[in-house]
Amino acid sequence: IEASDAEIISAFIRLFYLQSDFIPRQIHVNVALSDGEELAAWLTSKSDMKVTVAAFQRGLKAQAQELAVSNAAHMLEERRLKREALRDRVPQSVHSLQRDISSPTLPRRIEGIDISNFQGTDTVGSLVVMIDGKPKRSEYRHFRIRSESERGADDFASIHEVVPRRISGLRRRGEALPDLLMIDGGKGQLSNAIDALRQLEIYDLPVVGLAKRLEEIFVPGESEPILLPRASASLRLLQVLRDEAHRFAVTHHRKLRTKRTIASGLDDIPGIGPKRRQALLREFGSVRQLREADPEQIAAVKGVSLKLAYQLKEHLQPPGEETRSDDDGVTEGVAA
Repeated sequence: IEASDAEIISAFIRLFYLQSDFIPRQIHVNVALSDGEELAAWLTSKSDMKVTVAAFQRGLKAQAQELAVSNAAHMLEERRLKREALRDRVPQSVHSLQRDISSPTLPRRIEGIDISNFQGTDTVGSLVVMIDGKPKRSEYRHFRIRSESERGADDFASIHEVVPRRISGLRRRGEALPDLLMIDGGKGQLSNAIDALRQLEIYDLPVVGLAKRLEEIFVPGESEPILLPRASASLRLLQVLRDEAHRFAVTHHRKLRTKRTIASGLDDIPGIGPKRRQALLREFGSVRQLREADPEQIAAVKGVSLKLAYQLKEHLQPPGEETRSDDDGVTEGVAA
């Protein structure tokens, strides 16, 4: 702050006593105020008694002022330490999870991976992040599965692909690995995740699998899953992470389907190439919204003329409609 201590104190006094019902007879400050007399007059006008604003250099009042300044500095430091403690406090659910899965590391940063597809296609790996039990949405990621076979979606192969891509990316960027990796699935998915980590020569990263049917927690090296009470804070933490990964995947699939719908609806229209198609997609989002738009709105898209907009409207008319020309020779849709 560029203002002097005297300016800051003066501004504070005005702000504090502006709405205060109580105004004391004397206000002691630790520095002389250039507008002290003006402040005193203003405070007197708000009160039914004479108010003075003074800075004492010696004597008992000066000592009392020094003590007040020392106490204020102490309280300010205590508040700062409390804020830092609250910021760094780890929720009990995170400690409970470490205990329940016997993890050597406190899982403050947990990454969850979910594999999803739409009717056997468009397989996507969704990765979500939780830090101290709270979602870190700015770090969520999608992975388009490259290994999708002709037989369709394969969760095991997809896990085996996503895990090393994520870990390799973290290493390449010099970022720390998570404290815990959670895989949505049972023994098979967990085994593929562990195998992928071993190929990267990573043996100490805690990994668990959460199977949805019975909410079983699978851990490496254990033949039987961990079954926690439904009210367990540990289980709830993993469920929230798993559900968040699934929600993130569903949202992404919806966007993919929307893009495919409008792209396929524009594929056969003369004059609509890839660039114009992408521009229309960004502007309208779906064929339905494009169909409902006025030609002038469509023509406002870069690269689309008014003539092309009318052609586009004609092409997108639902079956059972035909076009007619108005007095200006412009076509418009009417019910047949």
